Amino acid sequence: IAVEACLSHAELDSSKRKLEGMYGLLEAVARTTELLLGTTDYMPALTEGLTAIGKATGVDRSYFFENKLTDSFDTSTTSQRVEWAATGIRPEIDNPHLQDVPFSASPEMMTALMKGDEFCEVIRLMPEGQSKEVLAMQDIQSILLLPVMVRQQCWGFVGFDDCQQEREWTSQERDVLRAFAGSLSRAIDRSLVQADLQRTQSELVALNASLEDRVKERTAELNEAIGSLQLAQEEMIRQEKLATIGQLVAGLAHELNTPLGAINASAGNLRSTLLEMFKRKIPATDMMQLAFTCSTADSVDLSHRLTTREERELTKDVREFLESRYPDAQNIPGIARTIAECGISPKVSPQIIDQLMGHPNSDALIELLVHMMRLRRAIATIGAGSSKATKVMRALKAYLHSGTEQRTAVNLQDNLNSVLTLYEHELKRGVTDEVRVPDSIWVKGIQDELSQVWSNIIGNAIQAMGYKGRLIISASLDGDMAAVSISNNGPQIPEEHMPRLFDLMFTTKPLGQGTGLGLSIVKRVLDSHNGLIEVTSTPELTTFTIKIPLAYGAQK
Repeated sequence: IAVEACLSHAELDSSKRKLEGMYGLLEAVARTTELLLGTTDYMPALTEGLTAIGKATGVDRSYFFENKLTDSFDTSTTSQRVEWAATGIRPEIDNPHLQDVPFSASPEMMTALMKGDEFCEVIRLMPEGQSKEVLAMQDIQSILLLPVMVRQQCWGFVGFDDCQQEREWTSQERDVLRAFAGSLSRAIDRSLVQADLQRTQSELVALNASLEDRVKERTAELNEAIGSLQLAQEEMIRQEKLATIGQLVAGLAHELNTPLGAINASAGNLRSTLLEMFKRKIPATDMMQLAFTCSTADSVDLSHRLTTREERELTKDVREFLESRYPDAQNIPGIARTIAECGISPKVSPQIIDQLMGHPNSDALIELLVHMMRLRRAIATIGAGSSKATKVMRALKAYLHSGTEQRTAVNLQDNLNSVLTLYEHELKRGVTDEVRVPDSIWVKGIQDELSQVWSNIIGNAIQAMGYKGRLIISASLDGDMAAVSISNNGPQIPEEHMPRLFDLMFTTKPLGQGTGLGLSIVKRVLDSHNGLIEVTSTPELTTFTIKIPLAYGAQK
């Protein structure tokens, strides 16, 4: 306790500032993702988003450059299209030297971006070269550039400059900003797909006008147009995952606020209690008293927080104990309340109460014990809040991460729990979740694709119940397959809808709430994994049963 009580205030304040910064950055990226999803003209949304993200990260400039690619690195150029600059920082948007800049003017920087790698440097530490000279001319001390990859090419890049101090970006900040660059990539790709669709549609209309006379001549062109439409459908499926990510990030930003508030309040309690103890209590206490209160505080179980009713009952028990053992003691009701506040029960630890009451300076000893218990509770709350924030960030990173396209052994319990963590904000609105998934089941698949399967089915179940009801998830072995059942007690699915549940673009949700892509994505992913899906629906329960091949060699 003595070591824990001397935790550095600076470390607590630093942890709080980091959580507040990450919370602001998540909100800015979530808002930008929503803006990019809601339009095909991404430039206005990008302008607003770079402003919000620039302010959230505390950089001096944030911007977007668009590349003009040719067959040669030396003749390819890049131009600044959007910029936000902090107050007092010279804007560079009107700088003619940042338009049609040859890649060869900054070869080290552009080579990394063209490979799809980020470029993160402290300018002072860079080797001498053209890139260092160009950046120094703009008063940049630290820089982070992230490539915007569209159709396997570097379409451009987003950048963040620090002009007044050197900066070391954390891995969490870079992960979130990479997710933002990925959202921008999808928005640009979607605008290109829409242009392709419009062009294809115009060609089809023109073809139909003279179809009877040109059927044989145009058959090959029609097949090509159909292929373009199929590619467009695949792109729409990818957009569904992007939309889910945007919705989840917005909810998780609010979810981080709860542990942050608990840490903030507990840090204040910890600070005031420490000041009180070191100013008044500890100087007037001998080492034997201090050791006794530390040992007693450590022995109290803090895993269960007493309710108001339980605390009243405990106070009554302590008072009756004191009245029977120490009838001549002064202020027995007050002493009973204080001992009960510390969580000490005469039925469990009567010897502790006897030691407190038998001490010649019992009032001071009891008061010191109260302060020790407050320290323990504050430290426990800070630890729980930090663990909660870490759990949320890890789940978000796992969902955003695009892993290998090869099938590997995936732990089913971890995969499902990661998705449930992302939906925790929605579950708290009134959904009771019952999860029975053994940690020994491993399946063979692509982790982020399986996460999308669980995300779509769980998200649909929560919406179907109106955010109030029971969500039941269980898993078991079925021969060489893992069988996962996801049930909810929402309304029954109409019988006439059952045959079309997995059809592309089929939805029964109101306009604006569903695209008809979610379950078709689930079916496509499971087909590619050699899996199966079945649905049963009654007035009491709707159940989706998914079967996925086991990962032999990983199965315990």
